[in-house]
Amino acid sequence: MVNKMDIVEQLTAFGLDSREAEVYITLLGKGNLTPTSLSRETGINRTTLYRILEKLVKLGLVKEALDYKSSSFAANPPESLSILFSQREIELKEMQKNLPEVLHDLEMLPKETRGPTKVFYYHGVSGLRQILWNTLNAKNEVVGFGYGDWNKGIGRKFAEKIRAEYVERKVRGKELLNEGLLDRELSFTDNKVYLQKYYEHRIIPRKKLVINHDTYIYNDVFAFYHIYRGELFGVEIHNAEIARTQRQIFEILWKMAKKT
Repeated sequence: MVNKMDIVEQLTAFGLDSREAEVYITLLGKGNLTPTSLSRETGINRTTLYRILEKLVKLGLVKEALDYKSSSFAANPPESLSILFSQREIELKEMQKNLPEVLHDLEMLPKETRGPTKVFYYHGVSGLRQILWNTLNAKNEVVGFGYGDWNKGIGRKFAEKIRAEYVERKVRGKELLNEGLLDRELSFTDNKVYLQKYYEHRIIPRKKLVINHDTYIYNDVFAFYHIYRGELFGVEIHNAEIARTQRQIFEILWKMAKKT
């Protein structure tokens, strides 16, 4: 039997949030429904529901039927997702085409003079992805303490993309871990070049240091992320002195740690 929640999750890949997916699935199963009936079926208030329906109509997933008394809505066939996908594909190609020019224009914008320290805050999976993507700006290597699993935190596909970028940009990673976090086969990645040339780890016993969040040190940046009360958050500090001190601490512990 098809799991409804799985379908909702799959539809988010097409740019729908969970409530929009819920409305579309409900209309597929129930046929034509008035906003009142649809609100009753989904538990979504009518004000929010009208906004959702407006978006689904624009996407071509839902159609509106009007008569002299009222209006109702019905889902277009699932094949309409193919049309939506094609539209997304065209938009992505256009974005890719324009990206170099946009990046160049942004780089040319006048930059405000700032003090020696900048602090940036990140939240959720998208924030974690940004923190990790920023490490690709490292001039030669990224060092730090490992705790979380990239594959679980940002998805294996995106994690593998970052590892591939480490190889492409020749950025080396050195990581200190507590025992038991990595399997001996290092099956967390299929990228053999990354494992052989661009990734190195050592184990430090918990009795010497308990690691409970991930940190990344590179260039003049000290960054970390952590899950607190179910919320994923991260901080990125741009300060040469802080980064230098954290790197010195890392190097001392690295010499104490056990090679595997």
